[in-house]
Parts: sequence; structure tokens; C-alpha cells
Amino acid sequence: MKTILRNAFAITLITTIWTSTTFANDVLAGQDKSAECAVCHGDNGNSSNPEIPILAGQNIEYIVNQLIAFKSGDRQNDIMRGMATNLTQSDMANLAAYYANQTPKINTANKTLAIKGKTQYTICWGCHGMNGEGYDGYPRLAGQHSTYLINQLNNFRNRTRFNPAMSSVVGDLTDEDIEALSAYLGSINTNLIAATVSKVP
Repeated sequence: MKTILRNAFAITLITTIWTSTTFANDVLAGQDKSAECAVCHGDNGNSSNPEIPILAGQNIEYIVNQLIAFKSGDRQNDIMRGMATNLTQSDMANLAAYYANQTPKINTANKTLAIKGKTQYTICWGCHGMNGEGYDGYPRLAGQHSTYLINQLNNFRNRTRFNPAMSSVVGDLTDEDIEALSAYLGSINTNLIAATVSKVP
């Protein structure tokens, strides 16, 4: 377990160092480029499709790292690989800067499940923050679509999406645990968290 977490930390550290040295942080250029993304991810990154992630307010490092993974094929998604294939490093940094500076809309979730899921979230604090705000290379989860989170947690659990730390953490969660945890994360008021997200100066 220690070896897995140590390797995961090393990978995160390497990608964070890489991205921090290449950000162009051109929000306007990112806004122009985002027109291609809006079809699925919605205006300003506020997806209306519960199976497609909200990008508004997401941290820069995480967005860039995921685009790199889609482009290389390390993260499998045919649509996203096609979208990322022709993106340059500057394109990725600009898109990430644009989305990080958008305000996520308040999401709704099943309140009964959310209450149950709050206790499950203690296993996530160390990487995703006390309020699911995310930081550095770890994604913001607060206010994300519950359906999207359920799908991704299931993917980590069955290792169709593999991350050593995540697959280990969610490995023992039941379907009910995952549903409740996702409802809790989706219920967090993203507008209260938005101020803590790293913005471009």
C-alpha cells in the first residue's frame, strides 16, 4: 500500500512540475478555444448533461494533466482523445486557465443520500480537500454531477480507469457507498468553494 501511494505521489509531483512550467494562462485564448468544448461541457464549462463533467472552477493542473492523458491514450475516451489530439501545450494551458476562472453553478443532489455520504468523504480529505475544493493536481469534486462521479468511482473500482491511489481507496466501497458519496459531493455549494479555487492573477 505504501509503495502504491508513494508511486502515485511521484507521478503527481512530476506532472505538477511539468504543468507549472508550461502554463501560458491566456484566459481569452482559452475562451476562444473552448467553443469546441461547449457542445458537451456547456457554456462556461457548466455541463447540463449529468454524465459529462462540469469544468467550471476546476483547477488548472488537473485539467492539463487530464488533457495530456487523453491525448496520449493513458486515459481512454475516444471522443476526448479526438478532441485533445491536436491541442498544443499552450492550448491546454489556456483552456485550463479559462475554465478555472469560470464560476460553477449550484448543483442539486439527493439530500437523503448526501447526508449518508458525508461520513464516507473522510477517506477523500487528504487529496481533495475538506470541502471537495481540490488543489494542485487533485480535482475539485464539489458540486460535480453525481452521475458522473458514480461512473468514475465505478471505473476506478473496476480499474477500467486506473490510478493506484484511487483504485485502492475505492476498492472496498459498495455500490451504496459510491452512490451516497457522489450525492454528498454533488450537494456541496460550489459557489462557496469557488473563491478557494486557484485563479489566474
